[in-house]
Amino acid sequence: MNKHLILYLCCQMFCITFLFAQTTKQPNVLLTKGIVFFGLSGGASIRETENQDLFIFRIKEQQKSGFNVFVSGGYVLGNDFGVGGAFRYDQSRLTRTAVDQDGIVSDIKEAGTILTSSAYLKYFIPLGASKRINLYNIAGVAWVNDNNLNETLTQQVLTRTYTTINSVQLGFSPGIQVFIIDGFATELGVNIAGISGGAKKVYVNGVEDSKSNRLDIDLKLDILSASISFYYYFRVNN
Repeated sequence: MNKHLILYLCCQMFCITFLFAQTTKQPNVLLTKGIVFFGLSGGASIRETENQDLFIFRIKEQQKSGFNVFVSGGYVLGNDFGVGGAFRYDQSRLTRTAVDQDGIVSDIKEAGTILTSSAYLKYFIPLGASKRINLYNIAGVAWVNDNNLNETLTQQVLTRTYTTINSVQLGFSPGIQVFIIDGFATELGVNIAGISGGAKKVYVNGVEDSKSNRLDIDLKLDILSASISFYYYFRVNN
């Protein structure tokens, strides 16, 4: 699905939630010390392509699928301030039959997984005394393990390429939170990738082929990274 369409649907869904929140009473659970929060989000996609020309080669058939699961939780230490951690798992699969400019056919299979774990601080800025609608900002550090396996069969020759990337990311994620009913909230956030660094290794047919290190600084706001998560807030002490 086109990223712009996903962004549009996310915004429309959040606007409906926002309007609904305006008509309901003040939540019993506020962002004060002793509140625990738990969030969940995810997504999935399936794409099929036939006879698509990409200049240097033509895709005869292609199937691509993937899904992701995001789990987050934390504790409110003081008024409008909390700490937390999160875990995300992404999985993707690709099968493709392609023909190059010389008419040579290649069958390609690809599988990838990304494991992301993070720790963060979360600040809330209430928009009104009821604290039903709040801006927030997340400042955190994430550890990312990205693995990809590619198998290409061309003229009866099989080439297996394995790529692994381990990286650390420091960044910010601003957003807006709306409590729908007592304890349940919807959050719409975007990513600002601050600083990231990592090491990449590539193995071809079981032999290390290359390795590299990188350091990136990017303060660009990625609007297309907008995502909706659903959270539950509840008190564990009085």
